[in-house]
Parts: sequence; structure tokens; C-alpha cells
Amino acid sequence: MGTCETCAHWGAPDQREKALAIRKCQAIPHDKNGASQWDADDLEWREECGAIYPEDRAMMTAIAVTCDGSGYRAELNTRAAFGCALHTEAPRG
Repeated sequence: MGTCETCAHWGAPDQREKALAIRKCQAIPHDKNGASQWDADDLEWREECGAIYPEDRAMMTAIAVTCDGSGYRAELNTRAAFGCALHTEAPRG
């Protein structure tokens, strides 16, 4: 199995990620659009009426989704040695 070190989905590291030797996986969405930011009132209304959350829609089609209980932000951070079924070899060069 390929690892993040050679994966096209392993994002470019920011300063914090460089210091921690991690990066974000771009292949695992938080929701259908890759981000979910609702204000508290909207979130409360959705919970009361039982609406489908973006994470739920993503889970219907994606192999994996990161979810944050607050609906604000979630991401998968990995080290170079991590490997998964979504590995796609990055172009060499």
C-alpha cells in the first residue's frame, strides 16, 4: 500500500504542519464541498427539523469523511508513513 509521502492527495504543508511533520489529506472531505461552516442558529434549526447534514450527503458517496461535532471544521492530518485505500501516486519531478 502506498503512503502519504508519495500521494498526490497529500497537501502542501503550512508552517504549523512543517513543525509537526504532518499534512492535510485533500482526498477526505468534511462535506460535499470540502468545508462546513454554519452559524449556531442554523445548526440548531437543522437539528430540530432533522435535516440532512453536508457530512451525511458526503458519506453517501465518499469512502471516508471527517466530521466535527460543531459543524465548523474537520480535516485529516497524517504523517508521511500513513497509507490508505485512496492513495494516488504523485507525479515525480
